[in-house]
Amino acid sequence: MVVWSVLGLPMVVQDLVAQDLPVAPVAPVAPGAGERGGLPIDSSSVTTSIDVASIGPGLLIDAPLPDTTWVLADSYKACVTAEGLLFHALPGVELPLVPVRLSLDQVTIGGRELPLAAAVKRPAAGQVCVLDHGALREHFDLRRDGVEQSFHFDRLPARGELVLEIRAATTLPARVEGPGVQFGDGPQAVRYGAAVAFDRAGRRCELPSTWRDGALQITVPADFVAAAELPLVVDPLVSAPVMVAAGAGGSGFAATSVGAPDVSFDPVSARWLVVWRWARSSSDHDVFARTYDSSWSPVGPVISVDITTTSWNPPSVAFRGRNSEWLVVAMTRLGTASPGIAGRRVPTSGAVLPVLSIASGLALSFEPGQACVGGDPYAGAGPAVSIVAFVNRGSLLYCTVDEAGLVGPLNALVPGVLGNSVSLSKSNRTDNWALVWAETGLVTPSSTEVVHRMAMIDFAGALVPLPGGAFVELGRGVTTSREVMGYGKTSVTSPDLRSSFTVAYPDVTTPGQTVVRRVASTGSATAPTLFGTLAPGWGAPSMELETDGVRTLAVRQQGTGVRVVLLAIDTATGVFTVHEDFETFSMVPATTVAVTSAYAASVADTITPFTIATAHASSTQSQVQLVGYRGHTPAPGFTTVSTACGLPLPIQHNGVLPALGNTVTVNLMTSHPQVGFLFGRPTWVPLTGMCLCGIGADGVILPGPTATFRVPIDVLLVGQRFAIQGFTMAGGPCFSGVSYSNTIDMRIL
Repeated sequence: MVVWSVLGLPMVVQDLVAQDLPVAPVAPVAPGAGERGGLPIDSSSVTTSIDVASIGPGLLIDAPLPDTTWVLADSYKACVTAEGLLFHALPGVELPLVPVRLSLDQVTIGGRELPLAAAVKRPAAGQVCVLDHGALREHFDLRRDGVEQSFHFDRLPARGELVLEIRAATTLPARVEGPGVQFGDGPQAVRYGAAVAFDRAGRRCELPSTWRDGALQITVPADFVAAAELPLVVDPLVSAPVMVAAGAGGSGFAATSVGAPDVSFDPVSARWLVVWRWARSSSDHDVFARTYDSSWSPVGPVISVDITTTSWNPPSVAFRGRNSEWLVVAMTRLGTASPGIAGRRVPTSGAVLPVLSIASGLALSFEPGQACVGGDPYAGAGPAVSIVAFVNRGSLLYCTVDEAGLVGPLNALVPGVLGNSVSLSKSNRTDNWALVWAETGLVTPSSTEVVHRMAMIDFAGALVPLPGGAFVELGRGVTTSREVMGYGKTSVTSPDLRSSFTVAYPDVTTPGQTVVRRVASTGSATAPTLFGTLAPGWGAPSMELETDGVRTLAVRQQGTGVRVVLLAIDTATGVFTVHEDFETFSMVPATTVAVTSAYAASVADTITPFTIATAHASSTQSQVQLVGYRGHTPAPGFTTVSTACGLPLPIQHNGVLPALGNTVTVNLMTSHPQVGFLFGRPTWVPLTGMCLCGIGADGVILPGPTATFRVPIDVLLVGQRFAIQGFTMAGGPCFSGVSYSNTIDMRIL
């Protein structure tokens, strides 16, 4: 007879049943005598990659400012303002954009000039923008094949020959070609096509567009005008005759025209927003976004964050709970003008809000590098801000952006900071933001001292005082390595369930190695650990980090794919261990990666999945992909073992996987009295000869038809197995009336 008792039961089982407390380490039970064989580990928790960028924008219309409408199509981008139409062919990433500015200059009828009032731009209605000139209306129909420009005359002061002159300002040479005019040749060419005049009665007249004295000219014959039933419309098309496939090219930067992804999570709608950069020319980078649900399926169309001729690169995004919106920021530059930092607010529902100017007039001689943004998922009362950090002229700057879009003053922290070495936690959860960076200073003409530091910023945008001063010093050393001085990237997670951050930075004294440390909100840090000892062959010291609340995911480009390492830390000893190490494969090399998790913007104490955004490139094509990763998910989580006998006694679980932090419920579907569960380690005690069944769990007795327990959040439980089996005393065949259900095995995920 088996005697069920709590005596001698491993403490971990009691904690699973009774309460969510830190657990003592328990070695996984090896298969052996009286033990069922181990369950296979399944790393298929990585979803199928989703190709983001190949979806393409098709036709995007955006109003970054109230009086400006931009359109992006497959072969062109254009802007409509009160001054007229600004049109650009998209030549590919190896050539610059060359604009053609078209503005209505003069209209005559029967030799008399019509008075033109200062144009008033009406808000765009669908795909149509309207300029009201008083004597006529100028329409711009924004189509995939070009912009259809049309002139609408509702009244005419006289009848006679109607002549329209459209001034064209461009550096491209103009020539008459067939019934139209072409500016330039090749991928930068713009064509102003022939026009059609038609009236309300449906009469039509084909009209050539001609070139004279720096202006386009369209002439409607007097006899057609004389017979026309108003309104009379004159309708040419502006287009780009040569289309260059976006995301493709022949060499150089063409290989990475699509890239620089970032991703952020909204815990309310359980959706991700992915942003990426798409180079449209050698001087113009656009930024797009798209929403994905919790299963990584797209929700809605591609969103325009920036399709103007101001270059945005690279984008960074974080979620703001008070506004139910994402904030996207980027370094911006228009031609040879001074760079700046700008942002757009992307609501979870509704149109993208106008552009925010965060900083302007930055150093021409020193690109500020990536602007980092930290979000705030808190949706309750009180102030709600985001933090934006970047480098300019070697100084680390940061500011706040509140829920109304008001940008706070710039705060300068320290000089001597490298532009690519700054990282800001994606979310503050309910804590502070962490900001990490590398400072440099010359020691000799050939050697540099590198110091890696960390600061914490509170909800008001103020530095949090730490016991050792304003900053935590993570590491320092003197080096002559360009890899450490200029190319190694720092990275930091959002705060985890213990309000701690995991930080990675290049090891100054060992080029090619990365240091990983855990830093508490108090500023105390674990001892440095070399990442190469945890994940041999890791390579260059650049990675992206994020937490699921308990563990840390490290992601980097490696070879022709992306390597993913899931780290856990023993909070008692500060020792890191690797829970999973694998590579997501690709036909072409990865160029950039970004990672975030649902937890990074969540206030719930749950373990949640990661989304990894990657950019891949070949010599002729590039794309952005999403990879969903649920984090070390041994399958199937639950396994039912046949052990039942006696009266029918079904047992079922509520379907919630036995992952860290999850609450699992098991029910006995019976009305029999005196029911309960056996809960403990998996075992197999055959009772053949007594009742032709078996005992499947060796542990404690849990009374009642329902057992509910929360899996403690402790990484040492991952991979361990437990079992639960139901029983009743209602007239079964075993041991004077006991019946047993089947046994459910659980492997902690």
